[in-house]
Amino acid sequence: MRSMAAVLDVPCKFPEDCENYLEGWWTPLEGEAKLVKDCAKRRTMMMVQDLYNRTISLQQAQEEQRNNSEKALMAFARLSSEALKTLTTIKNDNPDIVLIES
Repeated sequence: MRSMAAVLDVPCKFPEDCENYLEGWWTPLEGEAKLVKDCAKRRTMMMVQDLYNRTISLQQAQEEQRNNSEKALMAFARLSSEALKTLTTIKNDNPDIVLIES
């Protein structure tokens, strides 16, 4: 498979020799309709590259969120452990205190 740069550098001979050549009308919300001349092969390669880049970015963001949630869980576990140790120390120092366990 050729790289995207190679595909974009190959000149398309519009419209006679390019089997991927398309013409279509695009009408904006306001204004006149415009004739759009395009090469589907080039557009497809650019869309694939854009989707690939978005997928990589999405994967990086997901990994960052996973790492942050792991850090939060570890902090909560340390906090819970320290709270239990503190409560146990308080109970041992004051035998009149009753801790309710669930």
